[in-house]
Amino acid sequence: MLLSPSTVCKALASCAVFACLSAPAWAATVIDANFNSGTFANAGLFDFSLQRNPTLSANVGVGGSTGLEFGNNGGAVTASMTISSTVTFSMYGEYNGNAGVNGSAMSFGWTRANTEFNSFSGAGTGVTAADTILVGLARTSDGGFSLGAANGATGAVGAAGTYFGNSVATLTSGNWYRLEGTITYDAVTGTFTFVDVSLDDFGADGSGEVTANVLSGTGKTVVVPGFGTVGRGIFATNQDRGVFYTDNYYMAVTPEPTVPMLLVLGGLALVGRRRRPVRSKLSYDAAPV
Repeated sequence: MLLSPSTVCKALASCAVFACLSAPAWAATVIDANFNSGTFANAGLFDFSLQRNPTLSANVGVGGSTGLEFGNNGGAVTASMTISSTVTFSMYGEYNGNAGVNGSAMSFGWTRANTEFNSFSGAGTGVTAADTILVGLARTSDGGFSLGAANGATGAVGAAGTYFGNSVATLTSGNWYRLEGTITYDAVTGTFTFVDVSLDDFGADGSGEVTANVLSGTGKTVVVPGFGTVGRGIFATNQDRGVFYTDNYYMAVTPEPTVPMLLVLGGLALVGRRRRPVRSKLSYDAAPV
């Protein structure tokens, strides 16, 4: 029995539909949609630093929600996952006017640490600063703010060569700011690329966006050969650089396409392929049928 392109296409399409319904593994996985209440454990996250037991305080967060008092937040050991080729993140922080020193004020990234550690220094049992990659709001040496990305502890974000994006900005004390963006990762080369990272002003109560893209930048890369493929997301803030309260952590990972997705793409490709004319068996010169 000869299989026509249409027969093959229908079969693949059926398989693809079934696969999609049974295992949509390529869909984005939300790690933590917000941080309005509850504990790290309830949110699927855990304090993963030597800054122990950060305090949850009512009515201090975005729009009067529960906020997190100064600290670090990273995935627990049990939250270890494959470092995705694409991860989207956002977090909110309130600028408290602290003059501080240069370095990361609030940031998001990946850590390879599987034991408790201090991301402010990068130290811990079996952990070094090189085990962390961060991107975020950085305090500059002249007291302003910029975007920065680096391999290392939070202080590394703000060193020479780490800044990117538009010009240095000043922030308003008491206002909430949203940091968001996308990190892509090439595990073969160890290349992290920071895409459409921005800082948006949400005003004094954090209830709505006041000014978009106070800071913005895209295309910054940090290469860490041998960083590996397994890690956990980490959110960090630095009080002495101006951010004490944080809120609404969000992280969504998009895994590589799996077999079901490839079947869908293959089926769509066959559907879109134009059938070639078939000549009559009786006459080579007959018109196509």
